[in-house]
Amino acid sequence: MKNIKLFMCLAFIALTFPLWAQTNTEQNPQDTVLIRLQGRNQVHIIGKRLRTLATYERADSLKAYFFSDLNKSLQNGSFPEMPKRIHYFVSQQGKRRLKAEINEEFAAKFDLGYEKTRMNLDLPPLHYTIYDLPENVEIHFFLEDSAATELAATTMLSPALQAVKKEGKKANLLSTYRLEKTGFGFENRNPKKNKVITLEFNGGLGGMLFGSQLSPVISYDLYITLPSRRFLKHRFGASYNGFLLTDFKEGKFENLNTGTSLKGYYQFKINSTGQHDSWFGLSAGYVGTDKSTGLKRNEFIWGLISTQGRNSFSADMIPLGNKEAFLLFTYKRFIL
Repeated sequence: MKNIKLFMCLAFIALTFPLWAQTNTEQNPQDTVLIRLQGRNQVHIIGKRLRTLATYERADSLKAYFFSDLNKSLQNGSFPEMPKRIHYFVSQQGKRRLKAEINEEFAAKFDLGYEKTRMNLDLPPLHYTIYDLPENVEIHFFLEDSAATELAATTMLSPALQAVKKEGKKANLLSTYRLEKTGFGFENRNPKKNKVITLEFNGGLGGMLFGSQLSPVISYDLYITLPSRRFLKHRFGASYNGFLLTDFKEGKFENLNTGTSLKGYYQFKINSTGQHDSWFGLSAGYVGTDKSTGLKRNEFIWGLISTQGRNSFSADMIPLGNKEAFLLFTYKRFIL
């Protein structure tokens, strides 16, 4: 029995830990200050948090270096024509390197995700990026044509970042802060926050290891997901589970014993990219059986729960005292 429990513990960790690691490493969420200039021309300043971007002081100086180096490259004939894509790297030692993708090379590449973003945001064809490597900040210029480089070069970015700073804690609830350049500076163009609470119901089938006994499980789960705060989501839920314990002897089932468990739980979701619907959390409730199993008729139960898309894994414990516990492991597949 101890070997079975150890195996199920290792299986639960093996199933959930790689998905946890994948959730945290696949894509690091970053915030954006989006500045619309004239027409479709725009600037995106991307960093780890809006509050750090609000105090970022190198935007205008690096912009000046970039357009100065770009003009020098055009004047000395380094580029046969105005490139559509330019990368500009600034190292911690202050070294600068400009790398351009010639239009034929740029046109030969195809990135579906990038093209979708361009369509959704109505981005113009020219794309120039400054990479501030020591500060981990990127400044993206999306411009309609070469004439728009003068507009981008003469637009001061620090007043836009100061506008974000004035928002204070309000900006912490956003991942993108939108501004539009006007004749009097920059105006806030942020939409109202989404405060919708969602309700979800699922039904599922699966199996349970109740101590050393295997049992089928049928479950009904109800979730209430709160409005997301940045990239972190929270939800609360309740789960009703029915199961059946029995002994299989001489080709037939004997000693049928039905049971139920009712649990409430809290879960959080770090990943919001849509690549994996991964939730992790804690649960607590009670479990009971019609006939005696050596436990009380109704026992307090608590444990860990991980939901990966339509699959749910849980490891629960019934404290017995004297540093002993009764373990339950459950797998469910939601079909409703």
